[in-house]
Parts: sequence; C-alpha cells; structure tokens
Amino acid sequence: RTSAAMLPIRRPSAAAEPARESRHASLAARLCGAGAAAVCLLGCRSGAGASRLPFMSTVTAPHVARALEGFDAPLTNTLAAVQEGRRRAQALADDRVAEALYQTERYGGLVALRGAVGPGLVGQMRREAEQWRRGGHMCSDGQEDVGRFDTTCTFDAWDADERAAPGLAYGVALLGGLCAALNARRSWGAPVLEPGVGQLACYDGHGSHYVVHKDHSDFGVLPFFGDGLPSDPQQRVVARRRVTAILYLQEKWDAQWGGAFRAHGAPLHEVMEQQARGDKRAGDYVDVLPDCGTLVLFRSTDLAHEVLPTTQRRFALSMWCLQAEPHAQ
Repeated sequence: RTSAAMLPIRRPSAAAEPARESRHASLAARLCGAGAAAVCLLGCRSGAGASRLPFMSTVTAPHVARALEGFDAPLTNTLAAVQEGRRRAQALADDRVAEALYQTERYGGLVALRGAVGPGLVGQMRREAEQWRRGGHMCSDGQEDVGRFDTTCTFDAWDADERAAPGLAYGVALLGGLCAALNARRSWGAPVLEPGVGQLACYDGHGSHYVVHKDHSDFGVLPFFGDGLPSDPQQRVVARRRVTAILYLQEKWDAQWGGAFRAHGAPLHEVMEQQARGDKRAGDYVDVLPDCGTLVLFRSTDLAHEVLPTTQRRFALSMWCLQAEPHAQ
C-alpha cells in the first residue's frame, strides 16, 4: 500500500528561493526575544475507543493536553505578528511539552494544547484563510486516488504579508518558533530541527477526509547508505520530517460535524490491515476536535493518523519540523 506521505509535496520554485531567503534574513535580524507564560498541565483519558478534548485528568495519560489562555489581540502588522508568534512559541513548548513529545512512546508523543490561540485571533486567521480560498490561492495536490481530499497552499510570513494576512503570518511564525523551542529542548541523540514552510489546508465539507497515514517515509533508503536520505528533493523533504505541528482555525466545532483528527495507538500497517478487513470494533485511538485554536504536536515518524469525514468547512495550518541537512548540523 502507498501512504500519502510517500507522494511529492509542492515546494517554492528554485528561482524564488534567493528572494525568500533574503526576506527571512531581513525579518530575523529584527525579531525580539521570547517571553514566558504559566499554564496548567492536564492529562487525558486513554485506552480502547475514542477520547475527545477537553480530556479527563489522569496520571496514566499517554500524552498531554493543556487548557491555555492564548494570545488574542487583533493583528495588523506582519513584523509585530511574527515577533508575537515567536515569543508565544517559547511559552508553549516548555520542558513538559518537550518531554512528552520526545519521551512518550505511545501515540507518537502526541501533545494537544487547547486554546493555544485565542478565539478572536482564530477568527481573524479563519477570515484570512477564507479570503485565500476565495482568491484561488489554494488548490488540490492531486492525491484523491490515495485518499486525501483537501486543498492546500504553502507560504511563509512574507507571503502572508503580501496577501494582507497578518493573522496567518502570526500562525506560521508560531509554528516555526515551536521548531526552534523544541530544538533547544531536544533529548540526547535527537536530530537538530529546522522549520519547513507553512501549509494551509481546507477540507470543504461534503465528507472530505484524509485516510490513515504517516507524515514521514524513508522511501526504502537504508540509514547507512550515503547520508541516509533520498536523493530526490521532494522525497528528501518528506524523509526529513521529524515533528508535525498543526493549528486548527475554527472558533468552535460540533462533534457531530465529524472532521476530528484521529491518532491511532497501533502501527500504521496494523491499522490499515484492520480497516481493510472492515473491522469496525473500537480500536486504540484518540480523537481531537479541530476547534478552539487547538495546537497538536507529534512525532512525524511514528504516529498513524487520519482526518475523519467532515460535513463542514475545516481549516488547519501545519508545519513540519525537519531534520537539518547533514551539512548544516
């Protein structure tokens, strides 16, 4: 079987890279330092069957859920948005989150942070995403034959600035800042991380979904062969994925609408075999509803997951924290 993670992803053209890097350098030179915030640590219910946010508190939780008071001020300036996003990332990705992500074996170290962005700012980001959708900036990746039914676009903070979307600039800066914060707290032996580009995805209702998959594939390249990564540039990016970060852009969400992020406790091949048999028994999984500015983190290499069919339009902003290229480590 072919995982959707094995398919090529769209990247900026080579001609656009020098200008993009120049803009990044100009922005990075003006960024402010990080702040800190106190938050409450909660657990979640585990075991056979579904578990939805808000989670029940228990000491046996395989992953972390936290109720937060997210940054919620309206944003009108890209530079201020990027500064605030990176400061907020340092507060979110603290030692407890890093420990859960790197040290928890089950569910790929799944961490769910509900309220990572406040409802007012989530509303602004959602409106900007809707404008991009209506403006034709989002398109299908052509992966319907392998079970992916959404439209996407990739961008960075300055792309968002050019399209008058400071809220989305904040979001992509937040996710990029999480990569930096997790990199500083990575466990011994874990690879150095660097942020990828942001990806805005829209599932437009009507049962649209994404079948069970993993975000990473090594494409059969042996770890001791060369640098252990594929030579194809697009496959190489997928093989470098180590941490997935997803921010949901719904102010509210009814569980009856579907569209939950489902994390499976079993390996991908076992889940696919069970589904191929038509086994409808409750498995070992956790559902996270895509609401309330919820932020989800997990190890891209380990977690089998899917997006359940949704009857309503559903936006998510994602970024993969990539293993740094060998020459950069």
